[in-house]
Amino acid sequence: MRRALFPLTFIGLLAAGLVTPATAAPVLVASFCGSPGQSSSCTGLADATLTFSLNEDTPGDLNDYKVSASFTGSATNAHPFIDLFSFTINGVQTPGGYQGVPVMDGSHLDYTFVFDNVNNSGSCQSETDNAQEVCANSATPVALGNGNTVVFNFLVNLAGTTLIDPTKDGAVNLRALFLQADGVTKDRDILSPDSDYDGNGPTPTPAPEPASLVLLGSGLFGIASAVRRRRARV
Repeated sequence: MRRALFPLTFIGLLAAGLVTPATAAPVLVASFCGSPGQSSSCTGLADATLTFSLNEDTPGDLNDYKVSASFTGSATNAHPFIDLFSFTINGVQTPGGYQGVPVMDGSHLDYTFVFDNVNNSGSCQSETDNAQEVCANSATPVALGNGNTVVFNFLVNLAGTTLIDPTKDGAVNLRALFLQADGVTKDRDILSPDSDYDGNGPTPTPAPEPASLVLLGSGLFGIASAVRRRRARV
């Protein structure tokens, strides 16, 4: 009987918020080089994608995001090194639109963020607030190479009540600067797709209000109790 009641108990705990799913569905997936000819700036890349998901480590803050920026080199003329990259969120200003500078999350920790834009000389070195971009730079550029994929994971916390709107046209942008095989000379091809990307990704399911969760959890517990009493009478 206890084994029969366990699934209902677990569902009740899940609905009440005492048990949470392992991962959150993406709020926004933006593929900037996924389609042939999508952007003339995608030379050397098979794909470059930004993915925003809610940060479930801070469930009370709905505009905390776990973000990944992934770059896949093309099979024939990939960039040897990723020197620096940046992202923008439409309508979010720097620095006031962020609750601090984003930070790397468990990978490529030698890359650090500043509020600056990507350009060919001296970029991403200090806080300039240029172009509302958030830029990541490292003294040791990461190798990309033909057909390989490099993923940067980082945490973004927006200020106030600002949320990313996945339905907004050009909601985000991703830019990057690359180095040639010597690891020093800057590549002339800069990824700069001007917010031209494929797919908004899955639309997030609205989260139930806390009161609704409690009612749902209570109802499930009530069903479990009724089943137990009925079996006890039998």
